[in-house]
Amino acid sequence: MSAVGSADLQNSVAGNLALQSDQPAGQNVLRPFSGKLSVDQELKLGCQNFARSIDDFYKDKNITPLRQLQQTPAFPTPHVLAQFASKTYTDYRTGETDAQYETRLALPEGWKLLTTASNSSKSNGYFGAAYWHPDNQQVVIAHRGTKPTNVGALWTDLKGMVHNGYVWQMESASTFTHKVVEVLREVNRIKEVSFQLFFTGHSLGGWLAQVTTFTTEYLKREGNLFLRSNNDQDCFHSHTVVFDSPGCRDILSQMRDKFDIRLDGRSIDIEHLDITSYLSAPNRINTCNAHLGTVFRIFIDLSDMGWLQRHTALYNIVTHSMDKIVQAFDPETGQVHKDEQGQLKVQVVIDWPVCCGLRSGIEYRRFFEWAKHMNNYHPDITDESFQHFHSHPIRYQTKPYDERVNSSSIFSQEEQEFLQCYVWLRQWPEFFKAKGLFSELEDIQAQDEAEKVLQSFEIENNTIRCTDASTLQAFVPYVKRLLQLFPQIKENTKNYLSSEEVRNKVYQFETRRYIERISQSPLEFKPDASSYSEFLDSEQQKVLHLQMDKGDEWTGLVKVYQVLKKTGCLSEVQYTILKLKRLLKANQLMDLSTLMQSTVTPYLLLIACEDNQHLDEETKDVIRTLFDTIKQKSNIKIIFITPSGGSVFDFLHHMGRRISGRGFARRVEGISWSDLTDSSHEKLLEKSVKFQGADVSLNELMSSESPVANFLPLGALLQELTIADPVPISFAYNEGYYIGRTLRHQKAIKEDIFNDKDVCCISG
Repeated sequence: MSAVGSADLQNSVAGNLALQSDQPAGQNVLRPFSGKLSVDQELKLGCQNFARSIDDFYKDKNITPLRQLQQTPAFPTPHVLAQFASKTYTDYRTGETDAQYETRLALPEGWKLLTTASNSSKSNGYFGAAYWHPDNQQVVIAHRGTKPTNVGALWTDLKGMVHNGYVWQMESASTFTHKVVEVLREVNRIKEVSFQLFFTGHSLGGWLAQVTTFTTEYLKREGNLFLRSNNDQDCFHSHTVVFDSPGCRDILSQMRDKFDIRLDGRSIDIEHLDITSYLSAPNRINTCNAHLGTVFRIFIDLSDMGWLQRHTALYNIVTHSMDKIVQAFDPETGQVHKDEQGQLKVQVVIDWPVCCGLRSGIEYRRFFEWAKHMNNYHPDITDESFQHFHSHPIRYQTKPYDERVNSSSIFSQEEQEFLQCYVWLRQWPEFFKAKGLFSELEDIQAQDEAEKVLQSFEIENNTIRCTDASTLQAFVPYVKRLLQLFPQIKENTKNYLSSEEVRNKVYQFETRRYIERISQSPLEFKPDASSYSEFLDSEQQKVLHLQMDKGDEWTGLVKVYQVLKKTGCLSEVQYTILKLKRLLKANQLMDLSTLMQSTVTPYLLLIACEDNQHLDEETKDVIRTLFDTIKQKSNIKIIFITPSGGSVFDFLHHMGRRISGRGFARRVEGISWSDLTDSSHEKLLEKSVKFQGADVSLNELMSSESPVANFLPLGALLQELTIADPVPISFAYNEGYYIGRTLRHQKAIKEDIFNDKDVCCISG
């Protein structure tokens, strides 16, 4: 690849900026105009030609996308990022060059100073620095926190962090970030070198780091203003790690409302930003506002605190110290230090006090009344004194840290969609071959490596989990670089899932799984156990709701399928069998209604609905869509199988109104012993049950002809069944184990005795 001169690179950046205002919106609505976040025209760069540094490094190198992927490094450790946040407090000396300043900074190995930016006006006082690792293709932008001698920074603290207002340092930080990002974008476009971007900062610097995380993800520069970007492909999903930040949720929520549509059509979700905060002991700075993203509590060394530092405002200075925060991390591992038991000295924050602006709020005061300036808070949240201290709960709660787990927000929304799709495809190895997705790599070894890496993770509850910490640390940057360098892989996955052929295969595969489970069931119903021909032959009836009497939804599904199969009702019908919970998961990636829309032959859906199924709006929408689809398609019918009562039962009754006339039918479906075949009777009676504490086969207690068999719960027979608990005679009398009985004995008294007045009544 030919080298590109730094002048060409910078001209390309400038031309790109000029053309941005002419880009089509791509939507039929105008983006909101904030009018508050402008470009800082007074911002000064320490190195004006920092693009030349990048160009000089890569001009003689032939770096292919595959080579970049194979050499993917881990993310900078928290210790490295903490050092960068700390080094922004170091000022240039008078007459000092960039090279001399860089030498004095003593940067971590492999890292170089790319450029700095500043606005020294009294009302601003911003300073930031960009560092880069040429071999790792990583850039870190660090924003400086508050220096007590900086009036502009103090004003930013008051108006921005305390009152959550727009301040000039936000413009400076956003402008600096935009200048760096535009160069990285052009390097990627011209030289195909893919950089990963990181933000960091301490205190006010951490607050600005989160602001620029937002602007880099969602905004573009247009002239002298920042506006909502219409092309999300040009945005960076940066990884942000901040230290003892005052909390940024409130200001980011304001920015979201300023730059996004407020009702229908919202496209900004601040919860998707990749932000990690490390907090010291609670103090007036890190409790200033609510936090966003993943929040960790680290334990700095406060053993040298004196009485004044513990009982005066000096406490905030000591616990907020960036030097102490850097010392909390192990230089060798890059993570926090371990305690004497070998556990990392870090906790995941669940709840954190907020001091409510300038006034020390009740959450903050009550916390310190309880905590008494301790450092290592590990309260028992079940302790009544903790929960209701002076009638106000203590807003501090943490949980153990699991180094195998990371928030899924570390990936962009597109990357998360790819991972979710891949997890689904992994479940169907019968027809899914991973190498087909990775054909763009054009290297068998690289394809094998990609397939291997993508076997090492699971997605659950908005988190990414790997087998161990080192696997997770390698997995995240690899996946991000894989999709950055080979974006066609994302399209291949989407196309694979959107294929009608694949969609058919997936639902057929799911149906086969249920049929296999049914075939292994000891329940075998007679062909005449029920009849569904009237429903199937009817031109009017579209939905049949079967309410299982004395049985669960699975037993009902077994009965319906076996009767339909034995009576030949499925021979000429395409059918799908699913539990509702499984349908909802499959439908997220492979819309079932789309599949049914394309069918022209008779199609039958058998859906078993659990009695504990949670009906959120997403679930209801899926059911509504199914009802609407069958109204349009005369060849489709659905049988819902539910227990008696429950939320699904009620909702189906409500949804019946969507099917006019006799289109919706409901009936009670009984399940009895007499519905089963003789061979099924014998199998069930071979089952062991708990009787008086011992394992006994049912056929030792009864025969298949016994009237007692009609009372056996068929669904329960598939699980462990207890017939009778043992009577604990050895533990003395317990009237609960006996049947109460009154014995009545009728006596006859001779009439002459009864009428004899001389009989004396003797009282005993």
